[in-house]
Amino acid sequence: MPGQALLRRMSWSLADQVLASLTNFGLTVLVARSVAPHQFGVFSIVMAAYILVAYLSRGLTADPLVTRYSTAARPAWAGAVRASTAATALVGLFLAAAVAVLSPFLPAGPRMLSLAFAVVLPGVLMQDHLRFAFFTEGRPGKAFANDLLWAATQFSAIAVVVNSGVHAVPPLILLWGGSGTIAALVGLAQLRQLPAPSRVRWWFAEHRELWRPYAVENSLLQVTNLVVLAVVGAVAGLAAAGSLRAAVAVFGPLTILALGALAGGVPELARVARRDVDRMRRYALLLGCVLAAATVLWGLAVLLLPMSAGHALFGQTWTLARPILVFTLIDAVGALFVIGPFAGLRALGSGRRSLRIRAAFSVVRLVIACAGALAGGLHGAVLAFAVMAPVQMIGWWWQFTRACARPARVDPDPVASYVASP
Repeated sequence: MPGQALLRRMSWSLADQVLASLTNFGLTVLVARSVAPHQFGVFSIVMAAYILVAYLSRGLTADPLVTRYSTAARPAWAGAVRASTAATALVGLFLAAAVAVLSPFLPAGPRMLSLAFAVVLPGVLMQDHLRFAFFTEGRPGKAFANDLLWAATQFSAIAVVVNSGVHAVPPLILLWGGSGTIAALVGLAQLRQLPAPSRVRWWFAEHRELWRPYAVENSLLQVTNLVVLAVVGAVAGLAAAGSLRAAVAVFGPLTILALGALAGGVPELARVARRDVDRMRRYALLLGCVLAAATVLWGLAVLLLPMSAGHALFGQTWTLARPILVFTLIDAVGALFVIGPFAGLRALGSGRRSLRIRAAFSVVRLVIACAGALAGGLHGAVLAFAVMAPVQMIGWWWQFTRACARPARVDPDPVASYVASP
């Protein structure tokens, strides 16, 4: 039954992201409890940089794969996966080299963190890409198994190190990324498709009209968040930057659950769009509303937590994070609703339209958030985020409905394009 198959794939996708969210949230909590607030601020900036490069890599490789090959025949899918995994490896090595070159110019603490980050970056980017390859294959259960392996390996190693009395951040980053690299190697074995370096040029040439807007769009929001975090750290101190990270991390399980819905939802919406665009639009609205409602419920539950519970999770960082939770809740509701129309635009292949609205909102968001940070420190920045949330919800949905009226080209016969390539 097609409906049962869809439900099964979406269930595995959501289960995979629940697992990923718990893993990432656990790492954040562990580091916050183990280091001083200013050290956690440095860690937060490094992890924000990781999210930036991960989204950049997705725009170059995983997102075009999902858009064009979720319904492709097996030979075309296999060829695209071999090409995209090789492209991901190249992107990971290039970004790791760039981080390593910049590291000597940083202060001692961030320098060690960035070097550890450079060592593990290619592996974790590959593991992330393979998850999307499994989604396009229609086998999200493989992604779940791989993330389970990463979680078990990561926390086993971290538990041993922490219990031995080591609480420095660089070793934790190495354990996190090293276990992710192991999972990536296992993922390649699960995929049964070896990277094809000779196909990298074909990949970037064939999908130029997708990866260019996707990579820029994916980077814009993350650059905004990274710059605002850095401005808050410069104006109000690293402890305030760590507090902002903690307040956002509270919604980490919901955010990464939403990313799971995005990862599994774009292939499914693309399949539906090829048959009925109006039906796909209704599914995208339902996706956005469900995620927004879940965020509201989660946020209210967090606001009702006693201070002792927050301190138990985040230590001293929670003292500054708790007063800004209302603002980060509003921002999170807006961001998670946008996942619905964003996924719909990706399913339609409307990369340029999505890029235009992302660029416009990112510039406005960056300007008012930095102005808020300069005027009111941490509270000014999060207030600006909260003000922008409803504006973004309306703007994204309006652009998506316009795209549904004029759907873009999504699948230019990927079998023929792959076979005909040199």
